[in-house]
Amino acid sequence: AYSSGATKTTNMSPKEVKMERAVRCQRAENVFCNVPCGIMDQFVSSAGCHEKLLLIDCRSLDFREVSMGSDGDNSEIDAPVLVVANSNVTHDLGAGE
Repeated sequence: AYSSGATKTTNMSPKEVKMERAVRCQRAENVFCNVPCGIMDQFVSSAGCHEKLLLIDCRSLDFREVSMGSDGDNSEIDAPVLVVANSNVTHDLGAGE
């Protein structure tokens, strides 16, 4: 588990620092802006890399980079599949929903 308090990041791995930064950003939006947002936007801002997808487990806060296959490997065995879906669920984060 990662805290949202003031912790020193000097003894943390680079991955842990990215996780902690995302959690702190989410907490700032939740507490100070009163916006009940999730963690995905903060994670992508904190840990995203150029030309990579970010696979995020929002329960454990674990994440890993996934290649889009542009590294010259023509193998489709481990190629990621991108699914875009519209749930038609509306949210109004500014109103606290």
